[in-house]
Amino acid sequence: MELAEYLKVGLMAVMCSMIEDGELDNRFEIHDPLHALLMISRDIELSEYKVWCTERRKFRAPLDLLQEYAGLFDDYLCRYHSVLCQLIQKMLP
Repeated sequence: MELAEYLKVGLMAVMCSMIEDGELDNRFEIHDPLHALLMISRDIELSEYKVWCTERRKFRAPLDLLQEYAGLFDDYLCRYHSVLCQLIQKMLP
């Protein structure tokens, strides 16, 4: 398996655990997610297109959403899975 495949599977497992534990709310709910996915995939610099988040009622950049997800993942792992958190912190520069 390639590293990217391990990351996809691992991050999906963490996300499923977060959902099961009630850690994710609807703050990332995007109006018309299929259209947003299409537009984001065509925005090479990830700076032009912004998505409408229905819960917070404002436009947000895709990278901002990813950063918020990363923060939630990190908090979750450090709270519930300290061993994984320690491994991730060792891997980061």
